[in-house]
Amino acid sequence: MSARAVHRIVAGLGAFFLLCAAALHSVGYRGVVDALTGLPPDSIFRGALPGIWLFFSWHLVAFAVAVAWAALRGPTSARPLVVFAALVCVIDALFVFSLAGVFIGSVVLTLAAICLVTGAAKWPAT
Repeated sequence: MSARAVHRIVAGLGAFFLLCAAALHSVGYRGVVDALTGLPPDSIFRGALPGIWLFFSWHLVAFAVAVAWAALRGPTSARPLVVFAALVCVIDALFVFSLAGVFIGSVVLTLAAICLVTGAAKWPAT
């Protein structure tokens, strides 16, 4: 492995962890829907929360695809994309930890954040 490719490999690993986090998150969808069954059918929570739950999974997949593209293509011009994805992922990880604490999903999201920050830091600027 060339030292010049480390940034791409670490960013690609971050994309993989983002996909894992999305998969873990989407597994909880059925539990959310089941937990809302006691609410009235016209409740805004019963209507909106399942979609919001899936939206976070979609958000993780979208960032994973963008970072995977950067990792596979590897142009120096992709650095801002990786930096932005790293920033969003760090904020996501902090937010999830603040809401749910330590569990497999927050750990995987944190691993993604660490990989993306590392990949962004090592990504060549020019």
